[in-house]
Amino acid sequence: MSTASVAGAIGTVLDADVCIVGGGPAGLSVALALVAAITASGIEPLPEAPRVVLLEAGDDRLVQLGSGTRVSDGNPYPGGDINTTRAHYLGGTAGIWSYEMSNAPGDPGDDDRGCRYAPMDEVDFEARTAVPHSGWPLKRGDLDPWYEKAQPVAGLGPAQYTPEPWAGPGREVLHLDDSLVETQMFQFAGSRKFTQGVVGRLRAAGVRLVTRADVTALETDGSGRVTAVRWRGSDGTTGTVNARAVVLAAGGIENSRLLLRTATAAGGDAGPGLGNTYDQVGRYWMEHPIVRGGIIVTRPGAGLAGLLGLYDAHWQDSATGPVKVMAKFSINPTVVRERGLVSTALLLLPRADAMASPGFQAFTALRSPTFRAASPLAKAKVAATVLTRPQDLLNARAAMQSQPGVDLSGWTQSPEAPGLNVFEMVHQTEQTPDPSNRIVLGRDLDAHGRQEPVLHWHWSDDDQRRVTQSRDLYAQAFANAGLGRLMQGDWDGGRPRMTYSTHHHMGGTRISPDDRTGVVDADCRVHGSPNVFVAGSSVFPTGGSVNPTLTIVALSVRLGEHLRSVLPAL
Repeated sequence: MSTASVAGAIGTVLDADVCIVGGGPAGLSVALALVAAITASGIEPLPEAPRVVLLEAGDDRLVQLGSGTRVSDGNPYPGGDINTTRAHYLGGTAGIWSYEMSNAPGDPGDDDRGCRYAPMDEVDFEARTAVPHSGWPLKRGDLDPWYEKAQPVAGLGPAQYTPEPWAGPGREVLHLDDSLVETQMFQFAGSRKFTQGVVGRLRAAGVRLVTRADVTALETDGSGRVTAVRWRGSDGTTGTVNARAVVLAAGGIENSRLLLRTATAAGGDAGPGLGNTYDQVGRYWMEHPIVRGGIIVTRPGAGLAGLLGLYDAHWQDSATGPVKVMAKFSINPTVVRERGLVSTALLLLPRADAMASPGFQAFTALRSPTFRAASPLAKAKVAATVLTRPQDLLNARAAMQSQPGVDLSGWTQSPEAPGLNVFEMVHQTEQTPDPSNRIVLGRDLDAHGRQEPVLHWHWSDDDQRRVTQSRDLYAQAFANAGLGRLMQGDWDGGRPRMTYSTHHHMGGTRISPDDRTGVVDADCRVHGSPNVFVAGSSVFPTGGSVNPTLTIVALSVRLGEHLRSVLPAL
């Protein structure tokens, strides 16, 4: 059902085999797996498919939310707003992905924007004693077949994430101490694969896409079975979907909100909410904090930039066509286990020499909160350096205003690359799952009379300590290889300073063996409900450090195929 024909569903009751709430990559991937046969080599429509209705609060026009969620305690978005990380759109947050797929004339990415893809590591699925509440009831090997099927859905190349298939002349693997640091790959794909490609396939297969439909209630029969999904349009019109199975794929905030707001068929409150007998819905909410800090300074003539071609995003040919890739660094998983670290993904970005100047480093120390605890002599020395080197500050200020971010690509091919001697370590980090980080329902009501969500969130001291340990291990590997030495950078007295997060909303409806420790089982079915399932990164028990979209798509395809097999019994 296209946007233009939504009026046909207004005020009516639609019957379906499966009702999917949410039209982002998770919901679209579940729907695709319900109506198509997906293999690692392609996607083919099924001759007979279930009746699927997909409800999306947005439509073909991107609407970035400006309000609706309030953050309490800490803030995962310093200088920003959590609501700008959410969107009402047929394609979900793919509509606000920011990575430019085309960075040079002739690049095959056109003007599309996309994101990074990579599978989570084996260690990310393990229960780690030093990382409380870690561990999935699945292993990496359980997801490997689904990671392969996710590749064509997302528009990616072959399922190759080790560096060897992508390495070549001018793009060699940087040989560091592999007992400390490893190299792995990211792939990139554009948003249109979902917003146009998958949406088009679903329309052709007869999936009813009901847009501008905000779900206001999941109505149950009191036994955990959802009997009706009620929605309301922005103009006040209403509708209902009756389905044998319901999939919540509305994102890392709305999935928890919907379960907490479950109502009974009689119109009353269903108690603590569906799947929430032991107060687990909304808990263990996570992000990927980004830490900018740690400057690697090479000796003049070391030529580190010339060794980083593989680690600079670029297009390469593959067996399935051109694909954009880049390498990243990560800590050896044995070290992660033995030292009780969280996962980190490290990118190296070029910086102006002024960022390593004594005056700028002193200024960085001066504005650190821990500077107040320094001795008078130490304070005097730092202040004197700042006052006697004003040009350092002016040069650094100009450099900071133009310094590239994590979306930079092609820099190793620039004429300036051979002269680069300063590189910043940018860490995308795992957050330990913490039950006090959670989504709850607040007192404020939205336009449909629903309680707006409130996020309680903080970044723990233990996680900051672990990230600092990882930074030092990366620095040790570069020093051992004779490639550079570590300068403190923007680090607050040994503690990392989170500059922003990645808009990766994870947790809240985590996979768990039982309802005392989570919300859904290994098949993503809500504990205590025979017919409600959850798709998306809200089911992640831990988040690893890579972008979650590939794992989202893999789990969603897995769920779609599972639903096809169990529908006759629902």
